[in-house]
Amino acid sequence: MKHHLLQLFCVITLILSTSCGPNRSTKSSMLVMVKDVDLPSSSAKGAQFATHTFVDYREGVGGRWYRVEITHPKSGVVNKEISFADLHTRERWGERVRVLSHSDGSGNPNLASDIRAFATHYDDSVYRSYPGPNSNTFVEKMLRDVEGVSAILDHNAIGKENGFYAGKTAGGTGLKLQTPIVGLAIGLKEGIEVSALGLSAGVSIYPISVRIPFLPKIPTWE
Repeated sequence: MKHHLLQLFCVITLILSTSCGPNRSTKSSMLVMVKDVDLPSSSAKGAQFATHTFVDYREGVGGRWYRVEITHPKSGVVNKEISFADLHTRERWGERVRVLSHSDGSGNPNLASDIRAFATHYDDSVYRSYPGPNSNTFVEKMLRDVEGVSAILDHNAIGKENGFYAGKTAGGTGLKLQTPIVGLAIGLKEGIEVSALGLSAGVSIYPISVRIPFLPKIPTWE
């Protein structure tokens, strides 16, 4: 009896360690990671609630990692090599870095070159912290234009609602109609999100979340 119980315990332990533990093969095969971070507390008042979105990518497994983003009004698009430590750091500007999504490139064999091409041809001549275009506008458009990568940007990613747009969401599971004044997005993972004057609010059930401007997503687990 004890022997059978021990065998059962070992089987359960193996299943749990396989299903709940980190998937090393998945991590090693990642080619793109979409991330964001809260703006630091030293930011101008009125901007401290906002988030900054950026993208880390590489050409192939074992290749060098690069980070593409717009860091400030005068930086333009920055596309630079980053270290392994930078890739895996959990903190930037004194705030916690969140991974919004990742991709192994299976949906697009030219994913890295498409990201570089988008960054090269992106018009970065105008930057406005509010209502955009800014760093979040850049990533939102990249996710909609480049096949093989998608992510749902935080509702406090000011700038993602900039301009006119009608088509698929950056998360890839819904549709979006956007104007500089108001907008609406509906999707499987996006839920229902409405925007007005660049500020977004929404609710979804997959996963469950409530999103209110200026406040963190509720619940805050990821």
